[in-house]
Amino acid sequence: MRRKDREITDLGEIEKIIKKARYLHLGMVDGDMPYVVPLHYGYIMENGRLTLYMHGAKEGRKLDVIRANPKVFVEIDTDEQPISGGDNPCKYGASYASVMGSGRATVVEDTAEKMGALAILMQTQTGRAFAIDEKMAASVAVIRVNVDEFTAKSRPAQPEAAAAKEKERHTALADMDNRELFSVAAGDHGPIAQEYLRGIVRDYRAKHGKDADLHTMVQTMLSEE
Repeated sequence: MRRKDREITDLGEIEKIIKKARYLHLGMVDGDMPYVVPLHYGYIMENGRLTLYMHGAKEGRKLDVIRANPKVFVEIDTDEQPISGGDNPCKYGASYASVMGSGRATVVEDTAEKMGALAILMQTQTGRAFAIDEKMAASVAVIRVNVDEFTAKSRPAQPEAAAAKEKERHTALADMDNRELFSVAAGDHGPIAQEYLRGIVRDYRAKHGKDADLHTMVQTMLSEE
């Protein structure tokens, strides 16, 4: 690895990246041509050994390529954010965290392993434990990748850039009327708006008492728009 200053060797930190990212790019060799597909995955990290599970249709190019040549390469990345270089285009970049590795892929045929693999995939993707039965397992193909070796690296976001972005978000929230604010709190930026709303709640309770009815507060705020 050329940029040793960005290398991650701690297995706990590497696993955090794998747990957070949710999807990977699976690189294969189809004859004399590269072939790459994005896939959701589940993983097991045991004693420094990484095993990845993916699922998909029961037939298709991906399975044909793996059966012909099981050698694969995987790439996982997360936390991508642009880094401004101002007026200098050569200073632009991005923050990120990534894991890359090579290994061998297998199309899983054993029903019990397929059921376990799909449960692992769902746990990774949703954080929930699902019971997978034989009928569910029979409806899809499952691919296992035993990763022989892997590396990881990251470039954290610049603190000042992150702080500026957070300030910009809060400024945007301050410009919203109450209906827009409550709408945002239920949407993609919920955590940010919810924190902003918590500040409003604290101010309201400081003025009206800690036991002030929040339902009444919300209705009052919305009726004022």
